[in-house]
Amino acid sequence: MLQNYLKVIMRNVFRHKVYSIINLLGLAVGMTSCILIMLYVQDEFSYDQYAKYPDRVYRIAIDMAAGDRGDVHSARSAPPWAPVLAEELPEIESYVRLKSPLVSWMVSYEPTNKKFHEKGFYFADDTVIDFFNLNMVRGDAATALKEPSTVVISEAMATKYFGNDDPMGKVITLDNSYDFRVTGIMEKIPRNSHFQCEFFASFVTLHTIDNGPYGQDYGNNMQQQFFPDLYTYIRLPEG
Repeated sequence: MLQNYLKVIMRNVFRHKVYSIINLLGLAVGMTSCILIMLYVQDEFSYDQYAKYPDRVYRIAIDMAAGDRGDVHSARSAPPWAPVLAEELPEIESYVRLKSPLVSWMVSYEPTNKKFHEKGFYFADDTVIDFFNLNMVRGDAATALKEPSTVVISEAMATKYFGNDDPMGKVITLDNSYDFRVTGIMEKIPRNSHFQCEFFASFVTLHTIDNGPYGQDYGNNMQQQFFPDLYTYIRLPEG
């Protein structure tokens, strides 16, 4: 029975070649489109799933009316908000603040005179490694960023700046002015992340920088309640 059906199908295919080719091409295009859409959706839903409890992590954003200047919508928030919220709302289990460059920052290693403009140099609270569930290769995730002027770098940056030398304890310089001691090495952040970072410098360092890259007074900015200058993430309890 099945053999007869196949004979009829093949006979019709050869009898109506043009029509059959159009049908087959349409079927191939349709199936390919469905597969590509499925892969795209799967990739989109995979973003940031590496974080610890990703369904409980939220980024604080600004959405307010600013009178004649129009509405303000921003993914950035002011530096003091996170600690104030954590103090007022016990439901907040943890938070982390990320300060990214406006464009890029010059990072250098003096002994080899290596200098590069880096887009992935972030300042971060000492909770960042645990908060985003990042993997440390060297150093202690709990203490690596507690002190000022410390930095955790990716394996790729360790090779880029130090080659085969041990990066731990060595000093890199930001903007030819501010030294940071390497206290940890981490694995590369997964590709499916909404931010890509190669350096995490200790957030407490910002309080000591009064003439930073692009002339910014970070020490003063850290105290401003209405200066949306960084990204703030909080983690809430389950439920």
